[in-house]
Amino acid sequence: MNILISGATSMIGSKLSNYLSSNNKVFCLVRKKSKNIFRLIQNPNVIFVDCEADNFDKIDKLIDDRIDVAINFYWEGIRGNDRNNKLLQEKSFNNSIKFLNSSVKLGAKKVIGVGSQAEYGPHDSYNEDVICKPICEYGKFKNSTREYYQKFCKENNINFKRARIFSAYGEFDFEGSLVMTSIKKFKENSTITLKLGSQIRNYTYDEDLVRAFTCLIYDDEKSGAYNITRIDNKRLVEYLFILRKILHSSSKIISLNSDNDNEMSIKTDSRLFENDFHFKFNYDFSNGILDMLQRIGVQYE
Repeated sequence: MNILISGATSMIGSKLSNYLSSNNKVFCLVRKKSKNIFRLIQNPNVIFVDCEADNFDKIDKLIDDRIDVAINFYWEGIRGNDRNNKLLQEKSFNNSIKFLNSSVKLGAKKVIGVGSQAEYGPHDSYNEDVICKPICEYGKFKNSTREYYQKFCKENNINFKRARIFSAYGEFDFEGSLVMTSIKKFKENSTITLKLGSQIRNYTYDEDLVRAFTCLIYDDEKSGAYNITRIDNKRLVEYLFILRKILHSSSKIISLNSDNDNEMSIKTDSRLFENDFHFKFNYDFSNGILDMLQRIGVQYE
């Protein structure tokens, strides 16, 4: 197959691009000056397409081949104050629509969008039947993108799936993430102060996410939104206890809790995806961390 991937140097996008290139031709939309381009392997099946997001409407002019599957990992403003930057979120929405239109011009008959928990807004638990009521601009525009893609694909006889990723970690994790900053502090035996440590989260390892996306790519029948997340429902502080033990650290963990911790917890449900695709997550948090530490070269024994 010929597969088009935006956000191809992202944490999951790069891993998926490399994995798929063993049996497919993968067109990776990249900025040639991207500091993360090293993540993509040198392989004849990995084809770099130099294209800024604002020029996604020109993708069909840059690729002289047909596309079977298009996957949109691209999005700007996913962290911090940028999540409520309406102009930046609107830009990401508009560029995502450009990506869709160009993909269809190139012949794509299968489109996979990438979403997040923010589309749902706050709920007691998260499954695909929950009505989306996002509160931040990031969530609102992400959800609007899903609605647009879903309507467009239905009207044009295109198979559309939406993969909602919750808390992910892995080899190319963001340096400022809880996992990455905690690894650094545990190696230094520094004290970690964790705000809202009793909040519930579910972490999914990048290797499992790549396998999950592969299921979506090769399936021709199913459609709609799927939560893709391992279900552990652990408190944030519990993940740090596991990480500290693996790293044999003497760091002290201070967990600051609040009355609304439960309201801010994210209790996920991925049974629909697991049942529809007969999928099993291979990595619990301990095994995922052990594999990740080896890949990033961190000693833990």
